[in-house]
Amino acid sequence: MKRVLLYFLLFTFTFSLFTATAQQKVADSLKARLATDKLDTNRVNDWVELAVCYADANRPDTVMKLAMQAQVLAQQIDYTKGQMKAYSMMGYMYQVQSNFDKAIENFANGLKVAERVNDKAYIAKFNGKIGTVYSDKGDFAKALEYYLVDLKAVQDMGNKKAIALVTGDIGNAYELQGDYVKALEYNFKALQMDIDNGDKSSVSVVNGNIGNIYVDEKNYKSALEYYFKALKVDSEMNNKNSIAVNIGNIGNIYGILGDNDKSLAYALKALSIDEEINNKEGVAINTGNIGNMYSARKEYDKAKPYLFKALAAYSELGSKQGIAATKDNIGGLYLDQKNYADAEKYFLQSVALADSLNYLPCSEEDYQDLSKLYSATGKWQQAYEASAKYNAIKDSMFSQDKSQEIGHLEAKAEYEQKLAVQKANEVNDATIAEEHSKKQQVMMLLISAVALIVSLIAILIFRSLKNVQKEKQLAEQQKSLMELRALRAQMNPHFIFNAISSIQHFTLQNNSEDAQKYLSKFSKLIRGVLENSKYESIKLSEELQMLELYIELEQLRFSSKFSYELVIDKNVDVNGVSIAPLIIQPFVENAIWHGLMHLENKIGKLTITIQKQGDKLKCIIDDNGIGRKRAMEIRNAKMHRSMGLSITQERMHAGDMTVNFIDKENADGTAAGTTVEITLTN
Repeated sequence: MKRVLLYFLLFTFTFSLFTATAQQKVADSLKARLATDKLDTNRVNDWVELAVCYADANRPDTVMKLAMQAQVLAQQIDYTKGQMKAYSMMGYMYQVQSNFDKAIENFANGLKVAERVNDKAYIAKFNGKIGTVYSDKGDFAKALEYYLVDLKAVQDMGNKKAIALVTGDIGNAYELQGDYVKALEYNFKALQMDIDNGDKSSVSVVNGNIGNIYVDEKNYKSALEYYFKALKVDSEMNNKNSIAVNIGNIGNIYGILGDNDKSLAYALKALSIDEEINNKEGVAINTGNIGNMYSARKEYDKAKPYLFKALAAYSELGSKQGIAATKDNIGGLYLDQKNYADAEKYFLQSVALADSLNYLPCSEEDYQDLSKLYSATGKWQQAYEASAKYNAIKDSMFSQDKSQEIGHLEAKAEYEQKLAVQKANEVNDATIAEEHSKKQQVMMLLISAVALIVSLIAILIFRSLKNVQKEKQLAEQQKSLMELRALRAQMNPHFIFNAISSIQHFTLQNNSEDAQKYLSKFSKLIRGVLENSKYESIKLSEELQMLELYIELEQLRFSSKFSYELVIDKNVDVNGVSIAPLIIQPFVENAIWHGLMHLENKIGKLTITIQKQGDKLKCIIDDNGIGRKRAMEIRNAKMHRSMGLSITQERMHAGDMTVNFIDKENADGTAAGTTVEITLTN
C-alpha cells in the first residue's frame, strides 16, 4: 500500500533563522539598545527586530506584544515603513498559528499603508504574503489572484530575483491544485530565471519543487533526477537545511521504488541533520516518513511510534496538511493489520481534513484506501462510492492529454537550456552552425505556415462575424455550447477511442471486411448521437437502434465473446414513447466491460427487456457475467471509469429515473451475473 509522503515546498515566506547562540546575542543587544531608545523610529525598528528573534524562539505571545507596540508607535509618529514592518510581523505570527483570517487582515492593513505611500516594494511583498496565506488556507484560486498581482508589481520594478521567486510561487500554487502542467510551466520558467541570475540558492529550491511535481505526477525517475540536482547545489553551498530536505525526499522516492534499505538510510540521515539544526518541520516530515518505511517493511511495532510522534509534531506546528497525511498513513498501518475499526476512524478523519483543504493528493489516497477497506469488510456500496470519488479526483488531477503536454514542456525546457549553453560557450563548430541554421529554416517555415493558417482563419472569422448580428451570435454560441455539453454527456470517450483502435487493428491485420463492417456501424452510431444530441428526448425505437449498433460494435471488437437478445413487451409502443438519448447504454456498457468480458470458460449472454409498468417504462439488463463483487476487485486494480454512467447517476439524483441492482448467485453461492432494473419516468 502506498503511503502519503510529505515533501517540502521551499518557495514560502519566512523570516531569517538564527542559531540559538547567535539569536540570544542579537536579542541581548536589542534589549540594551531599547533601554536607551527614544520614542522614535529607532525604537520601532528595534522592537520589530527583537520580535523576529522571539519568532525564531517560538514565543508567539511576546512577538505579538512587541509587534503591536511597534505598530502603535509607528502610527503615532507617522513612520509608514515601521507600520508596514509591524503589520508584516503580526501577519506572519498569525499565519504560523494557522489563524489565516487574522493573518490576511494584518497583511491587508500593511498593503493599505504601502498603497497610500506608493511603496512598490512593499505592495509587491504584501500581495505575495496574502497569496501565501490563501494557499495555506486551501483557497488556491485566491492565492493565484494575489500572486499574479505580485508578479506584475515585481516585473514593473524590474527585480529579476523577485520575478523568479513569485513565478515559482505561482507554480507551487498550481501544484497544490493538482494542475501539474501549469506547475511545471511556471517552475521551469523560474529555474531558467534563477540560472540566468546566478542565484544558486533559488536554483536548488526550484529543482526540489520540480521534483515534488514529478512525484505528484508519479514520474519518479524524473523526480530523483531533480532532487539530486538540488542536492548537488546545496552541497556546494553547505546549506544544511536544504540538504536535509532533498536527502529526505530522495529517501521517499527510493521507498516508492521498493528500495526500502536505501530509503530508510536516507530518511534517518535527513532526520539527523534536521535535529542538529533544530528544524522542527523537517523533524516532523522525516519522522512520519520513517514510520511509513517501517510500515512498508511490515515492522509495525517500529512504525507506530514514529507515526504518532509525527502526528504530534504536525499538531504542534499547526500543519493541517501534515496532520491529514499522517492520519491517512496511520489508517493504512491499521488496515495492513486488519484493524478495520481504527483504520476507518483515521481514514475518515484524514479525508474530512484533506477535502476541507482541497489537498487533492491526500484525498485521492484516502478514497482509494477507503475503497479497499470497505471491500475487505464487504461494504460494497460504500466501496463503490469511495472508488468513484477516487476516480474523479484522479481524473481531475491528471489525464492523458496533460501527460502529453508535460512531455512538450519538458522538451521545450530541455531545448531552451541547450540553446542557452550553446550561446554561453559561443560554439563555432561549422557542422553545429550548419545544423542550427537548418533548424532555424525549418522553424521559420513552420512559423510562416502557422502564421498563414492563422491569417486565413482570421479572415474567415472576420467575414463571418461581419454578416451576423450580435443577437444571432449569442444565440448560436449558446446553441453550440448546449450541443457540445449534450454530446459530452452522452458519448463515452473511452468507447470512441476503443472503437477507433479496433478499426486500426482490423486494418493492420488486412481484415478489410471486418474493418469496413465495423466502420460502417460506427459511423451510423456517431451520426445518430450527433443528430440526437440536439434533443432532450428521442423515440424509444431510435434509442434501441443506437443501442443495438453499440452492442454489435462491442461484439465485433471482442470476436463474439457474448451474445445478446432484445425483448420488447407487446404493450410498449416504441414509436410513441420518448426517452433521453443513450440513457440505457452506460448500463449495457457496464454489463459488457465489467461482467461479460472477464468470463473465461463460457460464452456471455446479455438480455435487454423493455416493459411497460403503469405510466412508467422499465428496462431490465441481465447478464451472466462475473458479478459485481469480482468486478469491483478488478475495477480497483484498473480504475476504469465510465463517464456515461456518472452522468446517468446525476439523473438518478434529479428524480428522472431509479435503478435497482440485483446480484445473482448459483446454488453453491458463486456469482451468476447481475440484473439491473431501470425505471424511467415518461
